[in-house]
Amino acid sequence: VARQVWWQTLSAWGHSDRLQRPDASLCDWWPSIPLAETDLKDFTTVSILLFWCLWKYRNRVVFDHIPIHFRSLVKEVGSEMEAWKRAGLLRGLAFSVVPREWRDNG
Repeated sequence: VARQVWWQTLSAWGHSDRLQRPDASLCDWWPSIPLAETDLKDFTTVSILLFWCLWKYRNRVVFDHIPIHFRSLVKEVGSEMEAWKRAGLLRGLAFSVVPREWRDNG
């Protein structure tokens, strides 16, 4: 599910080429991401947002015994992304648009 969310996020902005290889660790992948200086802050912010959403969702699955639903997780990511955007945490053009299908109103 985590890889699907990462793929969905990066693909939404035309950056699916930056997806981590299955055999690479996070420590190997992170410094190898080809980013312009202007996109680095937003990419880092979106990465933190994804780590946070995935962690919260994982805890709900483990501790609250909720079933895994990819669409609900993607909508949660979209809601969180909208909130972070309103807070001014996502400023660049590359990551400023939340995909329509991720929003609560679809």
